[in-house]
Amino acid sequence: MSLRRASYHLHTALIVDPQGAQSAAAVLDFVRRFDDFLNHCDHEPRLAFGVIQNGARFLERYLSLRPEHFERLEAVGEAKKLVTAPFYLSPQGDSILSPELFIRNLLLGRQTVQVFARPLEICWLPFKLRLPAYVPQLVHGFGMRTLILPMPTEGSAEGRWRGDEGSEICVGWALSNAESGESIAALRAHFAPLNQSGEMLILCPWDSGGALAFSQMSAARQVVDEVFSSHPGHYGRALETYARRCDLPLLTLEPYVGAASPQITAAEHLLTHHLEPASIVAAYGALPAFLPHPQRMLQQLWRGLISASVAPERMEAEASLEAIYETASALGLERSEWLSAVIKSDHPDFVISAAKLPESGMGLIVRGVNMGTAPIWVRLRPFRRFERALVLRHDESPTGGTMGLEDEGAIRFLAEPARFLTFGFG
Repeated sequence: MSLRRASYHLHTALIVDPQGAQSAAAVLDFVRRFDDFLNHCDHEPRLAFGVIQNGARFLERYLSLRPEHFERLEAVGEAKKLVTAPFYLSPQGDSILSPELFIRNLLLGRQTVQVFARPLEICWLPFKLRLPAYVPQLVHGFGMRTLILPMPTEGSAEGRWRGDEGSEICVGWALSNAESGESIAALRAHFAPLNQSGEMLILCPWDSGGALAFSQMSAARQVVDEVFSSHPGHYGRALETYARRCDLPLLTLEPYVGAASPQITAAEHLLTHHLEPASIVAAYGALPAFLPHPQRMLQQLWRGLISASVAPERMEAEASLEAIYETASALGLERSEWLSAVIKSDHPDFVISAAKLPESGMGLIVRGVNMGTAPIWVRLRPFRRFERALVLRHDESPTGGTMGLEDEGAIRFLAEPARFLTFGFG
């Protein structure tokens, strides 16, 4: 196949954490690599960015083992030299099985990482996994327009993916030499014939001081390409710019249909149908104030559930799930479903997946989806009357849309099939 362009933009990114592993040995390997990365940030002029692919949880782990490096990490963040995948813990394998877990993973990832690193404005999934058809609309709901996946195996290196309810996102691919050992120049030569935009993202593992990656970048510059020290966010924005000018082909990505493990499903149900809605009722005085810091505790439980769903060590997963059951039991909530007491839908096809307090202040955030095959009119009535109702993105920021309130404080709207909707009451 002939090359489509005379030259390409090669976005090279230095990956400072091991691929997908969470064993004790892998965490210690990450600590050694990250120590080395921090040591080189001050005096290596070629080091523009370091990238963490596993997500914000690895930063938490690093600080738990190196608390004395808090200020150094803060300084690297202020210098904008550190970038992470947008998730709390990057999914892999069959771990994306619940829309709510996907949303919470992104929400907690952004909240955790923003102190030390730049949250990516694109959705980067570094590890191979099978993707459900709802992913494009949830990515859209966080203001992202591009999805970056691991190395392509066939077909176009870029394209568009259309989700089950019609949302479209750009799809780009990250080329990695971590497993193959191929040089940057070899990866470029192999995938250039598939590339339409002229933008290529190449991930290079961090070695001692990044010496191997820097030498490969220098060698790649001997050809006519432009080689940048970059990161997935820069590549994603370049791909979006190209897509606005030229149509990308529509990709056929076979959506994954599966079921989460019974343990993960049951624990998520306890959080979404028992603990979180009960904390809302308690916050408004209808229950004893049994949660002194409900948001902090609930976030910790969600962190544990996300970690358990992304195949961590067996004992850690069991401990995370057990913490959810023990909390519900200690509060006497394991047998009482509070979700229907907080928000009611008048249509059986509109399933409410979550009701929670905002991260700051009082109010109510509700998320649901039309599980039917046709548009339906839905009426949602919260447990108390609020002054206003807003349409929110899935990252819980306002879209600018407002909802009219009925006499009892309910809202009425048309729900399209398979479309997830988020509303905020306040």
